[in-house]
Amino acid sequence: NSMDENVLNASLYIGKTADEILDYLGGEPKDDFTYEDLKNNAVADNTITSGATYSNFIVTYAALFAASNYQNGYVMALENSVQYTQYIDMENTTVEVSGTDVIYHITTDTIYSAASKVDITVNSEGVITDYTIVSEGTTPGMGLEEGIKDVTAYENKTAADLIPLLGTEGENGFTPENSDESLHTGATYTNFFYAYAAMFAASNYEVYAELIPLKLNQQMSEIYGGSVVVEAVSLDGLTATVGKGTVNTVYSVMNTGDYIVSATGTEGFEGGTVTCWVVVETENGAVSGIKKVVIASNDKQSYIGYITDATLGHFTDAFNGSDFAVSDWKSNNITGGATASTTAIVNSVNSAMNFVSANLISGGENA
Repeated sequence: NSMDENVLNASLYIGKTADEILDYLGGEPKDDFTYEDLKNNAVADNTITSGATYSNFIVTYAALFAASNYQNGYVMALENSVQYTQYIDMENTTVEVSGTDVIYHITTDTIYSAASKVDITVNSEGVITDYTIVSEGTTPGMGLEEGIKDVTAYENKTAADLIPLLGTEGENGFTPENSDESLHTGATYTNFFYAYAAMFAASNYEVYAELIPLKLNQQMSEIYGGSVVVEAVSLDGLTATVGKGTVNTVYSVMNTGDYIVSATGTEGFEGGTVTCWVVVETENGAVSGIKKVVIASNDKQSYIGYITDATLGHFTDAFNGSDFAVSDWKSNNITGGATASTTAIVNSVNSAMNFVSANLISGGENA
């Protein structure tokens, strides 16, 4: 084998970051690397062009893939470690983190014609502190209360406390038929699904306590344009409707003066709206500009596809500095083939900027 020993034993890659490994391929990110890139741009000592260039390229590319996607890989590993999903409708189940609590909005599989929906809160000790039925799936013909076990019995319980209720785990997992007799009240499936939802929540709190912030930081990093850690800003007591827009959520970008704001602007085509993620920069206690604007969603905006990248690029140019809030945005050359939709975007951006200025800088978070 003509591969260099340092490539064979991977010592060439140990201790290297993605950027350092990228240097072996020429130092410029691209989607279509070939072994010619490595051959033409290899390090001076020719370690990875030793006569097995193609093999060296494959090994180097694998190292680049791993180093570039380590966070994605870790997130995927966490997602794959979630337990007890057999009877949970994962596509319609959401999880959020509030302080040290993990809050689940669970939809179970359908029982006959309806699924149960429950909200469950689990604290940092893995104890269920709240269990609320949002909507109930049950056997046809049964009253909503008839035969249903009191779900407050799941409160103050851990996963270990709940396993006996689910009964014996067979080859196909837990089943209603094998569950504890206390659940066989005439609505066995409903009771079982409630107990199973509690088990799902209590068993996975550690995973979600780590996973949800990681996924949030990933999403916000994409919006921000660089790796960031964010912290949610509470909107309690703050004015969320500003001008012709409404602020939905706000995140403070740690170790910067920046905020990432989700805002919805009105006055779009046919009275529709556009929701944008807006990165608002601050400096010395004042809004200093807009770093980025990303369209998140829209309502009734049939012509929003006509807004060009060049038009969107004007937002960071025209709205950079103390003259951000312009009375006539057309004078700043923010024009395109979707004037009404662009107006809604402008109102979204203005709403985000003014919210930060009025609520967080002047009298809110920093007060």
